[in-house]
Amino acid sequence: MIEQFFGTDFKKYLLAYALLLPVAAVAYFSNASWIFLIFLFLLTFVLSAKKMEWGMGIALFELMSNAHGLILFASLGSFVVSARMVIFAAVMLAWLYRLINKKETLILKRIHSMFVLVLFAVVIGFVNGFLHQSPLAVFKDGNAYLYLGYLLPLSCLSLKSQKYQVLQMLSAASIFTITTTLLLFYAYTHFSEDVLRTLYVFLRDIRLIEITRYGNGFYRVFEQTQFFVILFVFALLPFVFQKQTKKEFWISFVCLSTSISIILLSFSRSFWFGLIVTAPVFLIALFWKKWICVKQMLSGFGKLIFSGVSALVLIMLLFLFPIPANHMSGWGISDLFSSRAMDSDDVAISSRWNLLPVMLDRIQLYPVTGSGFGKTVTFKTDDPRARAIYPDGTWTTYAMEWGWLELWLKMGILGPLSFAVLFISFLFVLFRTQETEQAWIHLWLIGATMFLLATHTFSPYVNHPIGLGTILLIYAFLPTSPIIHVYTTVPEPKQTSPQPSMAGVMQQDQSV
Repeated sequence: MIEQFFGTDFKKYLLAYALLLPVAAVAYFSNASWIFLIFLFLLTFVLSAKKMEWGMGIALFELMSNAHGLILFASLGSFVVSARMVIFAAVMLAWLYRLINKKETLILKRIHSMFVLVLFAVVIGFVNGFLHQSPLAVFKDGNAYLYLGYLLPLSCLSLKSQKYQVLQMLSAASIFTITTTLLLFYAYTHFSEDVLRTLYVFLRDIRLIEITRYGNGFYRVFEQTQFFVILFVFALLPFVFQKQTKKEFWISFVCLSTSISIILLSFSRSFWFGLIVTAPVFLIALFWKKWICVKQMLSGFGKLIFSGVSALVLIMLLFLFPIPANHMSGWGISDLFSSRAMDSDDVAISSRWNLLPVMLDRIQLYPVTGSGFGKTVTFKTDDPRARAIYPDGTWTTYAMEWGWLELWLKMGILGPLSFAVLFISFLFVLFRTQETEQAWIHLWLIGATMFLLATHTFSPYVNHPIGLGTILLIYAFLPTSPIIHVYTTVPEPKQTSPQPSMAGVMQQDQSV
């Protein structure tokens, strides 16, 4: 039941997320970031040393809160130390401490063979990078892949009811992202830049959200962690296609309509493309798993359409709310969405197409072994921010769009092949798993896998902790995963109808 996404743990996580920005602001404006980072390191280390599940929970909580790990950060010369780095160091050191003190057993065979090719490709990227580029460039470009190091402490765990807690953490993180997106959209469409300048600088420095003026008083509000909101939507969708009580319907309606609104406000064509590609696969999975019939499909689509229309209404209400006054009509909003989807002259699109032939040329130089992490390309961009620095538009970077091609460029042909094999392995396991009350979780993971695979086409997520963290999350939830193989019963809300519920997650998995 949908209510099980919003239990006691959800409330605790949501409160923690609500305190996150005030704490970050205090650290930022008081110049006390080092104090906060040291405290975070010690807290994470102590908790992880006592119980590794707690350390992994802190890592996941931080990942879902902000894209770049800079919710807390401090400078060490020209090097930036972030909260994500501090948490990673603390968890890994605690794991080593537990290993040395024989509180953990290193069981590498519990890391599934499907990761071997990926890890080998990453090693190739680092080796070639250090051979041909500066160590600092290699670290800045490839450090995200160190996130896969969490496979080591994760492989030592035998998680039980933590599945239930992870899902509630995902719910809380999604509500946090939805709320911040809508509030910032309202603020920037109603108050002057002079009033919001300090807020803008703070959000820019911690790299929480990108806010872009679109003209006529409208703003794009994009946050990479909106990715997790879409994962949350895929967790809810199986229940939307089932018969619901009145309370369940309104809970799912509010969650879906607000989630759709932030997907629209993100103006992310990569998100939109990912959803378009994932939708038919998800629909096939619904029938494959015998989760729905045609009648339920039509009912579910009706609910989705209702939620989509409500999302547009919510955006217009926020934008046109008369305090303070806003003078753009609601018709202008629809024009913005349609032009964003169809405008082939957009600078982001033109820059991507300018980048494509340059990347293909570089790939041809080392198609098998790759050029290594830290490899840069130089191309012409139409991005006004780049042209403000270089008027001719010449731009050199190691951070590239065309995610699958970037894997090929830096890790050789094994880069895209290894991740493709990993995703296909996930989908194979999820589609062939015997049908149980856990089928909804398999549907969620199918949606998450396909969405990550498709979104990475235009915006690199697989080489980012968000994508890598999602891969680890999917792996941990796989029915054949050695990490989570025992389910226990947890307190559940009183059920009012015999529908598939979270209880299925906690039952003994017969497939293992």
